[in-house]
Amino acid sequence: PEAMPDVVISGINDGANIGTDIIYSGTVGAATEGFVHRISAIAISLNYFPELSFDFVAGELAKHLDELMALSDKPQLLNINFPQKLGEDQHWYWCTQGTRDYNNVYEPYKDEAGKLYYTVGGTPFDDGNEAFTDIAAVNGGLITITPLKLDRTCGYFLNVHKGKILF
Repeated sequence: PEAMPDVVISGINDGANIGTDIIYSGTVGAATEGFVHRISAIAISLNYFPELSFDFVAGELAKHLDELMALSDKPQLLNINFPQKLGEDQHWYWCTQGTRDYNNVYEPYKDEAGKLYYTVGGTPFDDGNEAFTDIAAVNGGLITITPLKLDRTCGYFLNVHKGKILF
């Protein structure tokens, strides 16, 4: 068998991958692909219009990579986000995934052939996120680390209906 990598690092993405935006993220998707193959994986992003450099973010990840990999003896999928500007607190905080919506969700465009397509865009609407969600923390100038998983099954709904015949 071919040798597998110890870790897959995807990024550094130009723009934070926080909240529900991770659903659309190619950076998180590439890390997830590594994790699907039982390889620890990290998606790393830097918020839009940063005062921080990509070199700084890369250096910080390199400095802490061994510690991150030592967190578990099982493969892990981590989503790390750096803010536009760091406050005095430069610690990395464990956060839950927040919820992000957009005021103008779909923007129409035409390609060179004149075919219509849409992109998700508009102004982020981040209200209602508690202190240690990735959104609130990144918006507050903190570095966030959110452990992700593959199973998106809604446990509550399934527990209510599991084993029942639907139709």
